[in-house]
Amino acid sequence: GKAKYHYVGTCRIFRGSEQIQPEGSYSDGTLGIVLMSAPSTKERKVLTYDKSKKPVVQAVVSGTDVLNLGGSNNQCEGSLALTQGGDTYTLILQSEDECEKLAWEVAFGLASTFDPSCEKVVKCDIRRGDAKSESVVEDGDSVRVDYSVHVHDQDSSELGPIVEDITACDFIVSSGVVLSALSLGVSGMRVGSSRLVIAPPHLGYGATGLPGKVPPNSIILLQISLVQLDKAPRSAVSPVVQRSGTNQTVLSSMTAESADLRGQIEEEEDESDRSTSPFGIPTDGGTDKEGEGGRERRG
Repeated sequence: GKAKYHYVGTCRIFRGSEQIQPEGSYSDGTLGIVLMSAPSTKERKVLTYDKSKKPVVQAVVSGTDVLNLGGSNNQCEGSLALTQGGDTYTLILQSEDECEKLAWEVAFGLASTFDPSCEKVVKCDIRRGDAKSESVVEDGDSVRVDYSVHVHDQDSSELGPIVEDITACDFIVSSGVVLSALSLGVSGMRVGSSRLVIAPPHLGYGATGLPGKVPPNSIILLQISLVQLDKAPRSAVSPVVQRSGTNQTVLSSMTAESADLRGQIEEEEDESDRSTSPFGIPTDGGTDKEGEGGRERRG
């Protein structure tokens, strides 16, 4: 069988603060990027390449990768940190739309290889919110969020249906009144930010599931947008209590945090010399229609 291409676009690559610009870079200093998977594995691989189709940085995306995608204040920002040969590279995307497309595809790939017994959630940021704000969500804070929940079937190549779609949900973080995945997932967010969260069954609906909607022991994928944040006095913060399904359990806040990696992108780019990838696929962020492209995304 043929490899599937889940994302095709362009990016800039940095090692530390230094931009990597091989001789084969496009005229504006960018490189091509694809997210692909082989027929024999669910793992997804990021491959970057120059105009001569020579690979520059490539790595298998795993739960240890830092994914921070999104834009704010009219700056197109978004980054994916990958490790190759002991070096960490930051791949900077071109626009908010491209960031969100890649975020969904990476999150779906991570969910497909996610260990159901994992003790943490994995977070994929798609919008950073107010970058100037120092206020982030912590245990004990009062928040208002919009969120949706998808059930993920690891044997399926399609994103599962939305089983909950909630607007203006108010709760105190770590109070035990909402799903553990939601409480853990919102931690560290700024107002105006959006995030995708992958959660194991025991941090979601647990062994009982949600009758008629969520099968028992399901991995879930949440999309969370932080609408409002009211900080709690630190002295008033109570012990962490998380809810798994219908049962309440005292847990520590174990999360895979996204680093605050940023990169400024020029708003205009020269499209003239890279209309297609080396694989004959348009570099406009399109995806393989037989893969996961086109699945429903919330705006």
